[in-house]
Amino acid sequence: MKIRSVAIAVASMLSQAVVAAEPVWQDNWPRFQAEEVGITGSLIGTTILFTALSPDPMERWRGPILLDKPVRNLLHVRKTPARNTADTVSDVMLWSLVAWPLTDGAVAAVQPNGLDAGGQMALISLQSLTISTFGKQVVSDFAGRRRPYGDGCDDDPDYIHNCGTPDINRSFYSGHTALAVTGAALVCVQHTNVEIYGGAADQVACVTAAVAAGTVGALRIVADRHYFSDVFVGGALGLGSGLLLPRLMHYRSGPAPTSGSAPTVRIRIPL
Repeated sequence: MKIRSVAIAVASMLSQAVVAAEPVWQDNWPRFQAEEVGITGSLIGTTILFTALSPDPMERWRGPILLDKPVRNLLHVRKTPARNTADTVSDVMLWSLVAWPLTDGAVAAVQPNGLDAGGQMALISLQSLTISTFGKQVVSDFAGRRRPYGDGCDDDPDYIHNCGTPDINRSFYSGHTALAVTGAALVCVQHTNVEIYGGAADQVACVTAAVAAGTVGALRIVADRHYFSDVFVGGALGLGSGLLLPRLMHYRSGPAPTSGSAPTVRIRIPL
């Protein structure tokens, strides 16, 4: 009963915070440009085609570098059920973090006068997530780094269900980490610039997303899917696409629009 009472109280506080929030897109923030819509759409199509048509990656390099070996010794577990659990949990957390910034756009859009801000946030999030996905698909296929679980497959073909599949050569870099960090960075940049939930709830959202993204990276090593260097590079690139790109392009003061400016995407409800 006590747990239920706490849950009800927390839900009540969050609902009150969301009702009190006032998501607004500042007039001096550069809006999502029409050409960005075209570029993002092209990247989505290119990613789908590349995934469907690219040949299986060949092994081009293997083995640990720098801190890979000590970190793997620290986090890697040898029991198959534990590795499978870590793999599954990282999948669930990844897709939750991918959906979160897009959901924030929907949450903002349904609030009074929030449709414009919610639309801008959703477009920016889609752009960043698309860039992360495209980069991972291209780099992992051409880099051809053998996953750490390949060593286990050499000793036991049943070490993991991916033994003997093309996936074994897609270690660099960690796409799970890149996308998870992209999603978490988007959550942070959105909640620190736009009042989505209201009050301290926006700060809690950022911290929660950041911790979840870090957990995804760690679980990829626990599951023996990636080396630390794969996770580190994926996290750095995720910060670039999820934090730096939105801040440089949109969440900043920009010049006043002129009659010759490129078309922007505005989302309004006609009255």
